[in-house]
Amino acid sequence: MSYNETIYSPLSPNPAFGLISPSINSNVPESLERSYESLLELSNKRIALLHYLKSCHEGNAFFLNGVAISLEDLAQNYENDKMKKRTLSLFSLGLSIGNILLISNPNDFVKAYTQLMFEYETRRDSKSGAGEKMKQIFSRRPSKDSTQSISAGTTYYEISQISIELDYLQTVTALIDVMVASYEKFAEDAQSLDSGNSSSQQYVDHVIRVDIRLKKIILSMLKEIEEIAKAKLKEVLHEDLSIFDV
Repeated sequence: MSYNETIYSPLSPNPAFGLISPSINSNVPESLERSYESLLELSNKRIALLHYLKSCHEGNAFFLNGVAISLEDLAQNYENDKMKKRTLSLFSLGLSIGNILLISNPNDFVKAYTQLMFEYETRRDSKSGAGEKMKQIFSRRPSKDSTQSISAGTTYYEISQISIELDYLQTVTALIDVMVASYEKFAEDAQSLDSGNSSSQQYVDHVIRVDIRLKKIILSMLKEIEEIAKAKLKEVLHEDLSIFDV
C-alpha cells in the first residue's frame, strides 16, 4: 500500500487538533507568501496525521475506519522487553527535540533541528550495520544537511541513560506530542521572519529537510499499525467463517 498523509487526515479538521490558521503579512513578497502557505498546509497535514497516529497507539482509533486496534493488540505486538533498544532511541529523540523546541530564534531553531535529525539518522544507520560506509562517505565530504553556523563538535541528539524501564507505547505518544509541537512552531516561526530577508526562504528549506526525516519515522509507524490491523482482520474473518464451518 502506498501511503499518502491525506488518507489519515480527518475529512473535517477538528478544532481540538490545534490546527494553525494563516496570518500572512500583506507586505510579504508573493514567492515567500506561497512558501509560507505551503509550509502552513504541510504543518496542518502533519499535525492531523500525528493526532491520528497517536490515537492508534492509544487504542482509540479504527485503522482506515475499518479495524479496531485495542491496547491489548498493541501490547502483544510491542512487548517492552523486545522493544528496549527502539524505545530508548525514540525516547532520546523526543527528549532531544524537546530541548531544540526551547530555542527562541527561528533560524537557530530550525538549523539545530536539521542537525539533530542528521545525527539521529547517522547513529541509527550505524546501529543497522551501515555505519562504516556512512563514516567513510562523510569523512570525505561534508553533508549537504550540515549547518555551517553550528560550530564543529556541537551535538543535539542526546543518548539518554535511563535506569527505569520505559514503556514503548507511552514513549511513542510522547514523541508524537513533541512532533506536533514542532510543526506548530515551524508555522508560527515562519510568520515572524523578516519578509525582506533571504533567511525566510532558508527557513522553509530547512523545515523541508527536517520534514523528510520526520515523515520517515511517521510512515514507518503507520506501516506497523497497518500490519497489526491486517493480522487483526484475518483473525476476525477466521472467527466469523468458523461459525459456518468454512
